[in-house]
Amino acid sequence: MYNILNKKAMNTLRIFTPGVFKSLSDNAFDHFLFNREYQPEFHAGRPHTNIVEEDDKFKIELALPGYSKEQISMKYHEDILTVNAKVEDNGQDGMKYLTREFGLKNFSKRFTIPQTIDADKISAAFSNGMLSITVPKKEQAKVKEPVEVQIN
Repeated sequence: MYNILNKKAMNTLRIFTPGVFKSLSDNAFDHFLFNREYQPEFHAGRPHTNIVEEDDKFKIELALPGYSKEQISMKYHEDILTVNAKVEDNGQDGMKYLTREFGLKNFSKRFTIPQTIDADKISAAFSNGMLSITVPKKEQAKVKEPVEVQIN
């Protein structure tokens, strides 16, 4: 994927939803927050997600209240980071709910990762219902100080 007009966008981490790419580059942030096309994902049993870009890494946080560490799995393959949750049926399906607004469900959430990351150093921690993923950048992708160029 190479786009000469928007090279920065090619180095951003994206949430991957089949049929819809949500770029988290600077000027697209407002677009996906206020575009109704994107709203259903936040209410369809998928976890809410925060993505932060720092000079040397991306940080991804997924809110997973009620899930245990054992129910969560994660893998990285061909520039896609996938987070899955597998919930065993605990026999409550036979209950007659009058209202049910929450519950644990299986889910899969994928992120398109730029090639400028160091895949061997991706790490994750799970605490208090929050999955925190650190995706470090390769040395050549890190923001560097400007270099003064001498004019002869």
